[in-house]
Amino acid sequence: MSLWDTVSDELALWGDGLPPARLWLRDDDAEAPTSNLEKLGRLTGQFNVPITIAVVPQPASVALAEWIFKHKQFSIALHGYSHHNYAPVSEKKCELGLHRGAQVVLDELAIGRGKLGNMFGDRFIDMLVPPWNRIDQHLLSFLAELGFKSLSTFTWKDFTTIPGLVQLNCHVDIIDWRGSRGGRAIDDLIGELAEALQTARESGGAPIGILTHHLVHDAAAWDFLEQLFQFTSNRGDIVWCHAASLTGGSDL
Repeated sequence: MSLWDTVSDELALWGDGLPPARLWLRDDDAEAPTSNLEKLGRLTGQFNVPITIAVVPQPASVALAEWIFKHKQFSIALHGYSHHNYAPVSEKKCELGLHRGAQVVLDELAIGRGKLGNMFGDRFIDMLVPPWNRIDQHLLSFLAELGFKSLSTFTWKDFTTIPGLVQLNCHVDIIDWRGSRGGRAIDDLIGELAEALQTARESGGAPIGILTHHLVHDAAAWDFLEQLFQFTSNRGDIVWCHAASLTGGSDL
């Protein structure tokens, strides 16, 4: 029996009235082309998997933009501004908090959005991905005014009903942040994916976000991604979606 049979068994429960299970892929912390980003580009290109890459705007390089335009499967989200932690040591890491005052944070987001829009053109989909998946609730009501159309964190809980701002979250993180800081055990990830599919089915077919961090991928992380892409390839019951199409836009 294959480990992936647990996912197949769950997909078999998706009956009439539901769309195919929908996955989307988000990768965080891009600043410049690297060998790992090259590998991610080859792998997603091989399996025709669209991917949204969260770029840190302050250090983002022109070389990254040049590289992105050579890879049609990539769209761009904004990953904070500098990915700097401003929270005290007694709190969890956070860039988009109120530690410096709301206006300072909003001004930086506006600058970052302008930079990525100029660098990436229509590849930039006006999505905000807060570093460490944390943002103060007070800031949410200003995001649409800044031009953001969507927000992506890591949770099943919708925590914003701001008009004009769609929430598209991730649910399965392939990195073991509390342990090896490389890829998690593949059987754990497959089990978590099956559970996420069940949750999505019970909520009417919500999209499921897979979260990667190419800079820290090891052999285990790459192995899981390749197996996942192989499993989902050419199936009618599960599809990879562009983030833009899931937030009211169109595929790139």
